[in-house]
Amino acid sequence: MKFLLPNQFKLVGAVIAPVGFAIWSAYQLNFLPFLGGADIRSLRVGILVSCFFGFLFGMYFVAFSKEKTEDEMVQRIRLESFMFASWVQMVLVIAFWVLFLLLGEPFRDGGLLLVFVGFLVLFWLSYIVRFNYTLHFGYREWTTE
Repeated sequence: MKFLLPNQFKLVGAVIAPVGFAIWSAYQLNFLPFLGGADIRSLRVGILVSCFFGFLFGMYFVAFSKEKTEDEMVQRIRLESFMFASWVQMVLVIAFWVLFLLLGEPFRDGGLLLVFVGFLVLFWLSYIVRFNYTLHFGYREWTTE
């Protein structure tokens, strides 16, 4: 692939993604009371937006970083992992909308937005997990062909 980042970005992404997700999740679960004041609303929004996008960019860095040895096998695993992630996301989106139609609207007050954010995060997590699992633990299947 022409548009992959250098290998060093994988480490950067592996650091900023969990930190951004932890801070953003802690606020969503009301574990950060110091960000709850009305007088610092713009600061709170700035911190939360930067943490969420730090999480997303961290996942993109991990997903789009080259491996130390980037060859045809790695490119094939990368493509198959993208296809797997898209199928997982498609199945879950269809299942969610079927439940939505059968049960009615299960979310109030912005909960649907969190579901869509969850779909976005699920796509990248399923890609990263499958790619790294296949690359590091599924290598026996590739070497016996």
